[in-house]
Amino acid sequence: MNEELIKDKLETHNTRLNDHSKRLDQLEQGQAEFRIEIKNLCDSIK
Repeated sequence: MNEELIKDKLETHNTRLNDHSKRLDQLEQGQAEFRIEIKNLCDSIK
């Protein structure tokens, strides 16, 4: 593999990793919000 192709592959993988990181952050935030909603619902049932 030539150097240009390797750099391109690394850049592609770096971009994909960054995108996946952002998606994980969004999922974690949504999960935290959902957890709070469930807790509030349970408290209101009591």
